[in-house]
Formats: sequence, structure tokens, C-alpha cells
Amino acid sequence: MSSKQDNIKKMIDISEIVDSELDSKLWERKNMMYYKDFNFSGSNLGQENVFIVQIESKEEEGVNVYQIYDKDKNLIATV
Repeated sequence: MSSKQDNIKKMIDISEIVDSELDSKLWERKNMMYYKDFNFSGSNLGQENVFIVQIESKEEEGVNVYQIYDKDKNLIATV
């Protein structure tokens, strides 16, 4: 399987994980992005091969949560 195909499969798997844990009355999964190299702004922390999921509030306009997953589909940060 190519790297691109592998990343697409991981995105699908992560989407399923996020959807299963979301309260769909309050939140909606929006975009997902892949970054080969990602640095946490304002720190010296970085991670390779991360997937960032945007989750939007259905109740409060403009409120978003971002979940960051590693290449093994582990949640490593929520902002």
C-alpha cells in the first residue's frame, strides 16, 4: 500500500473513532488535515505524521476543538 493510500486509510479510521466518541447533538466533525511535520506553536515540541481533526460546536458559533492524532491513531493532544 502506498504512503498516500495508507494515510487515507488512517484518516478513515480516525474519522470513525472521532464519530463514535462525539455527542452528535452538540458537535460535528468537520475537516481533517495531515501534516508530515508538525510543530506546536510557541514551543519546541514537534511530531511527525499527525492527523488533525476539526470538531465544530453546533450550539456556539465559532467554537472549534482540534484533536491531534499520531500515525498510530492515538490521540496526543486536544486544543
